[in-house]
Amino acid sequence: MPPEWIPQVFAESLAVRLAAVKGLAAHVSNGTAGSGDDFWLGGEVTMRDNRLVITTRLRHADGQDPVWTATFWRSVGPIHNLVQDVSSAVVEAVYADLARRALRTSKEK
Repeated sequence: MPPEWIPQVFAESLAVRLAAVKGLAAHVSNGTAGSGDDFWLGGEVTMRDNRLVITTRLRHADGQDPVWTATFWRSVGPIHNLVQDVSSAVVEAVYADLARRALRTSKEK
């Protein structure tokens, strides 16, 4: 990992960015969903060919299967650029899942 990359700073920056979206609450956890959480986001950060590889998985708090997954390949650079990309994608995935769930009939649930 490059010395300027601090995963905790990325996680906290991402939580702050997500919490700024109306209707969302976000916090950094120990890798599992907390009480009252609807979703949790997990992932890994590695280096490959001198690039950051960030894999992400969004899950319902009560489930193991991912609702959404993504892999972001980025050059090492300012963390805020990556926070913007990941947070935008996560918000789209959360709201898309909420819309799908709202449209299901009770029989489909």
